Amino acid sequence: ECVQHLHEKGLVHGDIKMLNVVRLSLDNRLRLIDLDAAAEISAFGGDVSYVASKFSSAVLPPECFAKLNADQVTQFKSYFEGVDAELREKVAPKVDKRGASYVVKTFSLTEDGAPKRIDSLPYEPVEASVAVDYWSLGALLFQLVAGEPLVPSNRDDDCVNAKSMAILASWNDDAARKNLAVIKDAAAWDLASKLLVRDPEQ
Repeated sequence: ECVQHLHEKGLVHGDIKMLNVVRLSLDNRLRLIDLDAAAEISAFGGDVSYVASKFSSAVLPPECFAKLNADQVTQFKSYFEGVDAELREKVAPKVDKRGASYVVKTFSLTEDGAPKRIDSLPYEPVEASVAVDYWSLGALLFQLVAGEPLVPSNRDDDCVNAKSMAILASWNDDAARKNLAVIKDAAAWDLASKLLVRDPEQ
């Protein structure tokens, strides 16, 4: 209901995860909190808006990840040069054993909240769409039913390493079958398999 309400208002939450769902003791109902990653849905006819300026990487869909070559890593680091150390650490490329670098397709904001020089990034940012929230709902459902996150993540729901990012970045039907096999409830499996799909159009 919360997500549907946001989408009807033209907003993508952008950070649906366990930490952002709370039960209010006043009426014992669930609430979706923390809208600092929210973005206007681009399809609503306004300016193009993007997701992942703020993020929890372990709940993002495949389209929000990029595998970078060495030149692109240099370009990425140059873009984030001068930001505070905490942000730089959060967005830093995660490198796997073979030397492949993975990042979230994030970007920095200007003081007025507009994307900063996105043309100097080594990738195209991801336009805000309801598909981002649907994937995150699938990741949340998976965690509730399986008792563990979709990919190894830390307490902030960020991917712990490049392997976690690679799983999400390269998600396909085979990965879905393999990962969703732990869900034994048929209805939960059916819903998760419809939410955790690679193609945002689906």
